[in-house]
Amino acid sequence: MTTPGLALRNDRNAREPGHRRHGRPVDHDDVVAHMTFGTWNKLLPRRDMRHSSGLGPQAQRELWNAALCKAFPNHPHPTVIKYWVDRLHAIRNRVAHLEPLCDTDVMSYHRTIARLLRAIDPALSSWYGGVSRIPEVLSRKPSC
Repeated sequence: MTTPGLALRNDRNAREPGHRRHGRPVDHDDVVAHMTFGTWNKLLPRRDMRHSSGLGPQAQRELWNAALCKAFPNHPHPTVIKYWVDRLHAIRNRVAHLEPLCDTDVMSYHRTIARLLRAIDPALSSWYGGVSRIPEVLSRKPSC
């Protein structure tokens, strides 16, 4: 078992020597960047609190108001953000488990990604729209 200090030194030094943060301490941004998509999904408040992440409705509201709303400054409704993240987490799991997507409305997921990115930063959504190959690849999909 490693000590926390040793783990942080190892993480700090794991960055490539040319990385702009090589050798610098692990900070809040590093922790957020390493959170899994599933973790974000669990942190966002659910409309139906009976199936929540274990936090009560008041705690979920406090977490949203104190911190999570800052991650999505361009959309004020946490339940909409949660819906989008739920959808994308589900399709990500289908892809990860190699499930067929033949009858899936791929463009609806493409739009959900763009909406979620717009909630974070409109420029990020615009960038995604410019680099995403989904519409072009989908246009070449053979008909079944």
